[in-house]
Amino acid sequence: MKRTAQTLLIFSFTFALAIAPAGGDALKVLTINVWSGLDYKGIFRSGDYETPDRREARFRSLVTQVKELSPDVIFVQEANPVDRYAARLASALGMDEVHQVVNGGKRIRSWGIPVNLKEGLVILARPDLSLTKVDAWKLSGTWGIHTDFITFHHTEAVIILAARIRSDQEDIFLVNVHLAASPLMPEDLDGFRKKVLAETTMSDDQFRKALKKWRKREQRRFREMEKLLGRLQELPSGAPLIVAGDFNDGPGSRVIQTFMERGGFTEVLAETPEEESCTWDPARNANTAFSSSVTDARGKAREGYELLASLVSEKCRRLDYIFMLNLLPARDPGDGRIVMTDISDGIMTSDHFGVYGEVSLSRQE
Repeated sequence: MKRTAQTLLIFSFTFALAIAPAGGDALKVLTINVWSGLDYKGIFRSGDYETPDRREARFRSLVTQVKELSPDVIFVQEANPVDRYAARLASALGMDEVHQVVNGGKRIRSWGIPVNLKEGLVILARPDLSLTKVDAWKLSGTWGIHTDFITFHHTEAVIILAARIRSDQEDIFLVNVHLAASPLMPEDLDGFRKKVLAETTMSDDQFRKALKKWRKREQRRFREMEKLLGRLQELPSGAPLIVAGDFNDGPGSRVIQTFMERGGFTEVLAETPEEESCTWDPARNANTAFSSSVTDARGKAREGYELLASLVSEKCRRLDYIFMLNLLPARDPGDGRIVMTDISDGIMTSDHFGVYGEVSLSRQE
């Protein structure tokens, strides 16, 4: 009987080793666009869709759900104000953080205009991973200064944040991405045009101008992706790399397909059908309604491109990703999952859902 128990114990231990990820450890990774709650309109103050109490409730919901997932590394987009948000979130989770101001207008520290805008990116990691900021790379937008102390720029900026962690005496690089947004263009564009002209006050000439801006934003996002691939080449050759965040485009899009093919990336939800992996889901997430409204945060009617964008924002879409290079998934590709989908105290954490995956710390052969 004793020998049988020993045999079972040895078998169980051997089986556990066989199914464990090579290298024995996995890194739990989460990316979430936490939603600034702003419409980014206004010189002195951006339009705000929510009260301070509602924003505080969303933050508490975020902390609760992140603690349940217990990730080792977190990529956050649209944190606002990014310096205070990052510090508070890191404190609540017991993690280290690095951050980068992206869009803040004109300000010195917390003083400036728009008074309520200092939005940016955050990367958080367990303290034992020795998180360090590497760089911030501007992918689009006119010249500007984007620091905690001084922010000065005139146009929307897209900046990515690069950092590194240390595991088993090896650096793993982390890159947080938030590309320029535009909704998916309808397949039946002529039918969409006719519907817009019949149901709104938009003229045919206004529609053409709005459509031109829409296409420019799609082209801008593709150029940002190309620049991102170029900047990633500056990292040490062969280094383990995780690129995550809000790419604002679907898995079958030119942006995502080109990024994966040229970069050689694996994605944690690669085998999951897009309709089952939506991170922008109007049917389940009431916060998306602010983007599909035909009025902005002040109740002013949207016009031009902004109006067209609001009319097509009700489609379930995948926008957020975790990509890996020179690393392997801890399980099979597709074993990642959509998270942060719960309603807490009657409120959704963000207008996006998050993406969670586990990455093996063993090197890809």
